[in-house]
Amino acid sequence: MESSVVAPAIVIAVTDECSEQWRDVLLGIEEEGIPFVLQPQTGGDLIHHAWQ
Repeated sequence: MESSVVAPAIVIAVTDECSEQWRDVLLGIEEEGIPFVLQPQTGGDLIHHAWQ
């Protein structure tokens, strides 16, 4: 039986220049068993991306 329910996850918007800085944070999130999704962002205004 397939479920169409999607589990909640932390969504992290990363830019090319900061993706490596998230490494330790992501390892901790993964260790706690919390699902997360990385959404690559290209340039632009960080405040705009935060409200996405």
